[in-house]
Amino acid sequence: MRFGQATAVSVLLVACNAARPEEPTTPCPAAIERENAEPVAPEKGATAGPLLIRGATVWTAAGQVLALTDVLVEKGRIAAVGRGLQPPGGGQVIEARGRHLTPGLVDPHSHLGVYPLPHLAGHADGNEVGAPLTPAVRAADALWPQDPGIARALAAGVTTTLVVPGSANLVGGLGTTIHLIPGRSARDLLFPGAPATVKMACGENPVRTYRRKGGPHTRMGSVARMRKLLTRAEEYRRRWRRYREQHAAWCAKGKKRKPLPPEPPKRDAALDTVVQVLEGKAQVHWHCYRADEMLLMLELARDHGFVIRAFHHAVEAYKIRDALARAGTGVVTWVNWWGFKAEMMDTVPESPAMLSRAGVLTALHTDSPVVAQRFVQEAAQAYYHGRSAGLPISEDQAIKLVTLNPARLLGIDDQVGSIAVGKRADLVLWDGHPFSVYTRAERVLIDGQLVYDRSRAPEPRRSDFELGMVPDQVDLPAPRPVGQLPEPAWRSRRRPAEAAGPVLAIVNGRLLPMTDGAEAREGTVLIRGDRIVAAGPGVAVPAGASVVDARGLWVTPGLIAADTTLGLVEISQEARARDHQPEHLRTEVRAALRAWDGLNLSSAAIPIARLQGFTTALIRPYGGLISGQGAAYDLGDGVTGQDVRLVAPVAMHVALGVDSGRPPGGSRALALARLRRLLDEARALKRNRGAVEARRFRRLGAPIPELEALAEVVEGRLPLVVSAHRASDLLAALRLAQEQRLRIVLSGAAEAWRVAPAIAAARVPVLVDVDRALPESFDTMAGRFDNAARLHRAGVTVGFSGDGTAHDARLLRQLAGIAAAWGMPREAALRGLTAVPARVFGLEDRGVLAPGALANVVLWDGDPLELGTTARRVIIDGKEMPPVSRQTRLRDRYR
Repeated sequence: MRFGQATAVSVLLVACNAARPEEPTTPCPAAIERENAEPVAPEKGATAGPLLIRGATVWTAAGQVLALTDVLVEKGRIAAVGRGLQPPGGGQVIEARGRHLTPGLVDPHSHLGVYPLPHLAGHADGNEVGAPLTPAVRAADALWPQDPGIARALAAGVTTTLVVPGSANLVGGLGTTIHLIPGRSARDLLFPGAPATVKMACGENPVRTYRRKGGPHTRMGSVARMRKLLTRAEEYRRRWRRYREQHAAWCAKGKKRKPLPPEPPKRDAALDTVVQVLEGKAQVHWHCYRADEMLLMLELARDHGFVIRAFHHAVEAYKIRDALARAGTGVVTWVNWWGFKAEMMDTVPESPAMLSRAGVLTALHTDSPVVAQRFVQEAAQAYYHGRSAGLPISEDQAIKLVTLNPARLLGIDDQVGSIAVGKRADLVLWDGHPFSVYTRAERVLIDGQLVYDRSRAPEPRRSDFELGMVPDQVDLPAPRPVGQLPEPAWRSRRRPAEAAGPVLAIVNGRLLPMTDGAEAREGTVLIRGDRIVAAGPGVAVPAGASVVDARGLWVTPGLIAADTTLGLVEISQEARARDHQPEHLRTEVRAALRAWDGLNLSSAAIPIARLQGFTTALIRPYGGLISGQGAAYDLGDGVTGQDVRLVAPVAMHVALGVDSGRPPGGSRALALARLRRLLDEARALKRNRGAVEARRFRRLGAPIPELEALAEVVEGRLPLVVSAHRASDLLAALRLAQEQRLRIVLSGAAEAWRVAPAIAAARVPVLVDVDRALPESFDTMAGRFDNAARLHRAGVTVGFSGDGTAHDARLLRQLAGIAAAWGMPREAALRGLTAVPARVFGLEDRGVLAPGALANVVLWDGDPLELGTTARRVIIDGKEMPPVSRQTRLRDRYR
């Protein structure tokens, strides 16, 4: 029978008229119903016994921060919140005095499990790019529970996340809400009772993805396809409505009905999903950046009778916060991400505060396993940026950005997101204030079960994938006395100029000179013209000097952003707006390429970095085996190199390993052989220049200009910066330096901790990329956050690498703070942003507060590495810089 075939599909019983007693009880078959729903999560039973968390500062995310408060957990739920609570017999007690307790963090936009670590072609399941409209796909069908990023996010306090398909498609499919717990399948991770969510996207992504695949080719083409899909779904819904009506009428006829029920419409799983949207059974989460597009999508939704639950990314949402508040549409956004696409240029870090104050339900998200490692710090930055701009939100409002608000947007706020009686006991115990850069998660609970305990297992739980691939933890070497920085093997030939000009005195500040052996102390910095002439206590202020009272402020040298493309990149994804890497240059040897020839001193990113206390940038090119020559310049206002004290070249850059750029021929051995030959030929050219020019010498492996540039390296006048991450590549670089008698610097160096003794013995400085603490590739499988701390304890000179970023160069300050949170001494971390890069690259007149140094000085209202600290004054070459950037101008226009 036809209705027997309905057992192969989902069914929905339709009520029929009850048969009269005298009629035969012929059963009425169920109406076949369209449906493409998320798999149902099994309800998790409570497995943990009673637990009392005693004496914590409790951030309820429900309007209160309660000091010295107890939280009782029973049967996986919060049973009581108050003081003087007692655990039931046999209950466990966690003494939490001095600790802070928050709800588990909720990430409303992630690709964990569908774009898992490491990033491999065999792991890329986040976008179904066969067509621009794929409503039928489900993230749950691709989610890999062995993603190493899951346990790492959990150890950072993230307990719940919405995993969504990527944003290549106009309709990407169904997302899935998960608990970050171990499981054998995606179903084991599903969050019970979470509503269905549908991911949609507008803007650049669908156009860029499908421009060469039949379209859409434009934004207007994207909107036209969406209208067409919604219209088709409405007609599909009407057909099913008629079918249900006909089926009900057929049932009502009882024994008079025809033997067979009416024919159901043809099933379409894609349209089933869209109908769920139209009927309000699935929440719409829409990837959208620009304000005008968000307004257009709101209009599209109104025309078709549904509500957009939230716009994601939404960097321009602050421009239309009134319209969003009226529509009841939330925003899921970042604080810091900007500039890597054209539609991201108008980000302002005050946006979450502006939206929250306007009554828009606002949440933060990660969209990245890297950001997931410091998700709570995103809330901190939203809080501090709003406060410093005169747009304050409370600490409770800020913590809601990563707890209750995303839970509300996902429809699970009745279960998680705040600390309230009856809710699931998803909790995080922090070892300090959650908004401090130095704070780390100490314990994490899900459903009352302790799923991470740093005191028992400092490392996150290893996924099956990592077993046998990631080396086991090795204890930190015993701390050794660290006095003066080891002197690098080269010294600058530059000498400070004689100071002249007007006098500026910065008095009563807490000075952090960053010179060898100097300690923080109250004193005066005396500046004449563009030079520091004195720094320390007891410095006399001459008559007629301009005086800045720095009482209560910290005074440091200007920060140095190393390994950056600041001034070379305007929009990362636009070939016409970046100059850090030749687009179609096939040669692997680019030694003659000079990064500073493409430098744009009017870059919008420069003032943004300057506002975070950066006064000097060390820029570098990318691409090829030998990428070219880097330079240093000050971030003052200027249009020429002379205006900003361009120093060039300061280094030659090469890349080893897959993670730094695919080696020539796909072989590390071939890359090193090629590099050795080029260095040898640079020496040969120097010795045999006449014969080469007369063509009486053997054929060289590179053009003469390339080898001439390399001569600076082989003769010891220029350091060679080797970008590599894998321990074996780092050792290969050390061997190369020894064989060729080179002066090298290691950059990135995610696995450097594994070979720290060898690096220390070779007296080679390292620029650590703090963010490479995840197994993002096979070159960084052993990456870890205490990499810098381990190197420092081994006696290595440690600075910090910006990993070629332009827009996020300002975040190096936060990353140095994270390095300190993981064991690096705070002063050493600050030196890694000042004295270390200055000394390593021969910029002896920068990075310190000392007589003869350039007057690059920053006045801070607190610890320079803390998230809440603001650079109150930034002085470059003795001139105070205006506290203005593209972002501050946008903020003020829309505030």
